[in-house]
Amino acid sequence: MNAVLKLTSEEITRLEDVAASYDSFPEYKEGYILFSLKIEKINFTLYKSGKLVIQGKDDAKTISLLTSIKTAIFADVDFDVSMTGSDEAGKGDVFGPLVIAAVYCDNNILKQFKMLGIGDSKKFSDEKISSLSLEIIKIAPYSIMLLEPSKYNELYDKMHNLNRMLSWAHHKVNENLKSQTDFKLTVIDDFGMKKKTQNWIRDNLEVELRLETKSEDKYPAVAAASILARARMVEWFKGKGLPKGASNVDLIKQKIIEILEKDGIVGIKDYAKYHFSTVKKIVNEYC
Repeated sequence: MNAVLKLTSEEITRLEDVAASYDSFPEYKEGYILFSLKIEKINFTLYKSGKLVIQGKDDAKTISLLTSIKTAIFADVDFDVSMTGSDEAGKGDVFGPLVIAAVYCDNNILKQFKMLGIGDSKKFSDEKISSLSLEIIKIAPYSIMLLEPSKYNELYDKMHNLNRMLSWAHHKVNENLKSQTDFKLTVIDDFGMKKKTQNWIRDNLEVELRLETKSEDKYPAVAAASILARARMVEWFKGKGLPKGASNVDLIKQKIIEILEKDGIVGIKDYAKYHFSTVKKIVNEYC
């Protein structure tokens, strides 16, 4: 695979930013070449004239990666970037549901996401998350699965493994989108899915599947999914007086004891992830 592009100074800066997100950095030269760099298996050589020479393997994975890189470099480029991205929220919270969301993105949707400033949901306030989620669902096809604590605990008792649950849920939300629209690439924020499961999802959805850490920084579709998942979490917690996260152990203990006194262990399973060691320890001490 060989390609030649002409870049403006702004686009050169974007290329450097993309490279940094892949932990790759330009090697600056003298003479006609400004710098060279390598992102995974793709070699980039940038000349001082702005000409960018790209070389890499002529396979589907490399071409798909280059497509994603081009999308990040050119704000108004018109080529097919049809894909889905999925992410989850709530897996580390003692209280609350597990929410998994997938969002479809193509050329037109990508441009609208950029205008909205779609990015990593952890960088936004709850209020901003809620307003962005309303815009996303107007623009893009999406699928959301919200596992209430009672359902979460029921599934965990059957599967005995959080990663197995996440793999199943990510497959389901992307499968639902596949019934609505066509795409050839799915990116899931990496949580440690087993290779066997990856291959099964890839074959079942008939897509190229990528699992990448910090993928919400690279793929607007994943960032949008992250926002939708977190927005549902924000909505669930409203008015319940329960702490988010898992760090405030004293408040978590106080709330668990309050629930136990009112509704017993059944009540705990309606509000908290029962298999968490923090929860079991407090329940055992109280009971």
